[in-house]
Amino acid sequence: MLSLARLKPLTSGLWTCGLAVALTTGCGGGSGGAAGGGAGNKGGSLAAGTGGSAGVVAGAAGSAVAGASGQGGGSAEGVAGSHGGAGTSGVAGTNGSAGSRGQYDGGGSTDAAGIQGCVGAGVAATSDGGVVASYGPPHGISAAGDDTCAAWLNGALACWGDDSAGQLGDCSTAPRARPKMILGSAGGVVNFSMAAHRTCESVPGDAGIANGSTICWGPGPPAVVPGIAAANGLQVSDDHACAFTGSGLLCWGDNTYGQLGDGTTNSSDVPVRVSGLSGATWFTVGPDVTCAWNYGTTSWCWGNNTGGQLGDGTTMSKSVPVRIPINPAGTLTSFGQHTFTASNNNLFCWGTGACGDGGGPTSVRLNPTQIALSSWPYYVVGSNQTTCVLLGDGSIACWGLNSNGQLGDGTMVDRFTPAAVLLPSGGKATYITANADGSSFYALMSDSSVCSWGRNDRGQLGDGTTTDRSTPVRVVGVTTPYGVAAGNAHACSQTSSFIVQCWGANDLGQLGDGTFVDRPTPQTISF
Repeated sequence: MLSLARLKPLTSGLWTCGLAVALTTGCGGGSGGAAGGGAGNKGGSLAAGTGGSAGVVAGAAGSAVAGASGQGGGSAEGVAGSHGGAGTSGVAGTNGSAGSRGQYDGGGSTDAAGIQGCVGAGVAATSDGGVVASYGPPHGISAAGDDTCAAWLNGALACWGDDSAGQLGDCSTAPRARPKMILGSAGGVVNFSMAAHRTCESVPGDAGIANGSTICWGPGPPAVVPGIAAANGLQVSDDHACAFTGSGLLCWGDNTYGQLGDGTTNSSDVPVRVSGLSGATWFTVGPDVTCAWNYGTTSWCWGNNTGGQLGDGTTMSKSVPVRIPINPAGTLTSFGQHTFTASNNNLFCWGTGACGDGGGPTSVRLNPTQIALSSWPYYVVGSNQTTCVLLGDGSIACWGLNSNGQLGDGTMVDRFTPAAVLLPSGGKATYITANADGSSFYALMSDSSVCSWGRNDRGQLGDGTTTDRSTPVRVVGVTTPYGVAAGNAHACSQTSSFIVQCWGANDLGQLGDGTFVDRPTPQTISF
């Protein structure tokens, strides 16, 4: 469900849930990853039509990305023109609605996408009008790769940034420097998840012809996922996606390692049911790996296991769920090469890489291994290279690579056991997140500030400089933050009054301020 509590990012993907994983509540949204590559690179495409191959361009033996089938692959944008046909509120225009832009509250302007004109989309465009005036301010932000999205409780989305794989859902591949409306639902909360080049939303409310549907886009324009109505949980990774429905856990996309869990390694654009999974109430999707669990009792993982990341004592990949010898007290999360979970107020890790037990980047653990911490774990965030954990006492511990000061311990020395982050005197963190590769970290503090540390070459720490920081610094001009989200080299926050501010890299318009200029201090976004 859509979560508004900054300490409970459930399966909405808001607050970059794919990177910030709540060990005590459950979290969704796959971490940002690379696009599926060229035609037919790995097989399944999240937004493909009848049969389809991965990537932006339809493959030789696949169908068009937008859903129009063809022997040699159809056009990525279909036959309705470069930006689709008429929007719901008027005649065809530059972007599918009446005229190229609509004027919005506060003097800003936001493009309105003409989605219905995209072949195979089956999604109604929003009407041309003020976003804030119509819906009020956004209630959540999410970032992945070089993109940012803001979400409204009624299912409306506005996204901006890189659009090279059509991940903004606007039937274009041109970058967007200002927010653009993607979907509009008349009512009902949603499940929303985004990765670097793919986004999915489950719309249970009255959204016209998309009513009660799960919709994905990138590569290609929005398309209704066949066989899935409104999902109770939804998560997207760089290669596959999964959703909880009344018939169980369904997955679709690439299946090279069996990560769809249907007993095969056949990729599928049509969701398939995970086999042999009984009693699971939560799940998580990582690169080539899927895990599910029931708090306190049972956990399962399946998919790529070449580095022991399934934790079943072997290195054999599995196409059906296998039991993990640990009773999870919180979320399982996989960074691809290794996996974390909490049990009995302890943190455990298995797989390859720097887990925090003293082993370096090439160390392999085939079974769960306990990580020594000074307090009980609450959130784990980061990447295969560097990991940080928010502890129950408000402190933060990090380990792994440290060339940019991303461990926050005042040095740039790699460490493979937990090192305490040097938070401001007396400061306690309430939430943490990280950028895509774990080189920059962000913490919401109990004094209503945002602290950041690590890599800062694009101004992504928001302190007004481009100097790397080995100890936390305060983001300039952000007060009463409600959430924070990070992409590759940019970050955004939302205040308790729902003001959205972004800073850092902006070469693809990912800050949404109408420019393509990097900003080392937060810029307020108009909707």
